[in-house]
Amino acid sequence: MFINFENPETKSRLLRTMALFLTILCTVTLHDVGEPRTLSVSIVRGLVLSFMLNGSLWLSSFKIIRVKLKYIVAILILISGLGVFAISPYGWTLAAFLLLFHVWFAFDLVACEETK
Repeated sequence: MFINFENPETKSRLLRTMALFLTILCTVTLHDVGEPRTLSVSIVRGLVLSFMLNGSLWLSSFKIIRVKLKYIVAILILISGLGVFAISPYGWTLAAFLLLFHVWFAFDLVACEETK
């Protein structure tokens, strides 16, 4: 019933799922922000900005990045969490949950040792 976070494959799948969810959420949000443009331009613009915002989460879904660059990625994850918190228009509850996820993951990167 519980997710085993010690298993690197389970952690990678969880991170990829969360990164995909945040990419879609940020794309929809960034589509609504800014000056009005055609749908195709605003979706592409939202995807590019979303990948910039969530790029560290996508990179950290690979075990080699989590092991070799964990401190750099942890700082980028915290910055990404603040960015996602700032642009989340769906209420304080979702924004707080997303920020807590980023803080938990940054702590998990720094505090936990993964096998090489």
